[in-house]
Amino acid sequence: MGTDYKDFVDFLLENHPGMKKVVEVGIGPDLDAFRELKRRFAGTVLATDVNPSSPEVIKDDVTSPDIAIYQGADLIYSIRPPPELFAPLEELARRVGARLVIRPLSTDDYGDRRPVNHGRAVILQLL
Repeated sequence: MGTDYKDFVDFLLENHPGMKKVVEVGIGPDLDAFRELKRRFAGTVLATDVNPSSPEVIKDDVTSPDIAIYQGADLIYSIRPPPELFAPLEELARRVGARLVIRPLSTDDYGDRRPVNHGRAVILQLL
């Protein structure tokens, strides 16, 4: 991911004060943002993936999520998820009352959504 993950984490911390629990969905093998957030955030930080690449990651599928993992989350985020996961991510965030932030691929179709730039990070704040 390069160093833009720090810009992404800065955005999360600066724009979502008062959070107590944050969950990254679909983390894949790149744990940089997750680890940076854990280092800088005093609350709970979890990560999920259908195929965990680390013991730090909880096995879960956002298309059929274990809601208990996400209960109490103030923020759910996903870095470069495929566009077909945007709707399940939005549904999950709504179900648990969390805000949703996506760090999309630059080639993704954002539809009528307007991304914001924070340093080198492009961000969609969906909920």
